[in-house]
Amino acid sequence: MAKITLGEALSTLKRKEMKFLRLLDDYVNEVSRNLSDYEDGLRAINLILSEKGDVEELINLSENLKEKAKNKKLEEVNKIKDKLDKLMLDMVKLKIIIQKTNKETGIDDYISELKYLKIGLSKINPNERFDLNYSDAKDFGLSDFLDKLEKRKYEFESKILNINHTTITEVDDEILGD
Repeated sequence: MAKITLGEALSTLKRKEMKFLRLLDDYVNEVSRNLSDYEDGLRAINLILSEKGDVEELINLSENLKEKAKNKKLEEVNKIKDKLDKLMLDMVKLKIIIQKTNKETGIDDYISELKYLKIGLSKINPNERFDLNYSDAKDFGLSDFLDKLEKRKYEFESKILNINHTTITEVDDEILGD
């Protein structure tokens, strides 16, 4: 068991998600390429069969080639699929660990309060907010209000960062490996 911070767990999860997406793209490309290679091989074999030679021998050869090509392609595709399955399992394990740690540390509360605070700040029209000079904002009582909201936002962001960088959690070594 390795000990890592919550922030490291989050970055490991993001890295694995990106790797998963790249592998998924490889998987789709490999499957489509293998299908077209397989179809090209069948066309070539059928062309040979129609043009020349001992038909029975060519049929046996074509069956062997078809089977070998199919097995090889399946192996390549299955290797990628196995990697995808392992990555998916690692990501699920990491998400469970992160959610459990988030709940234990109370970071979820900070994140949801920060989310609502940002929504509240975004509802104040930014154009009006920045067009007001300080004396106008003071006359409307907005400058103190905005300062308080910005200060709370900063406090929540600081608490979240602090929890992410100081909370230690245990993770299986195999999950951390690539």
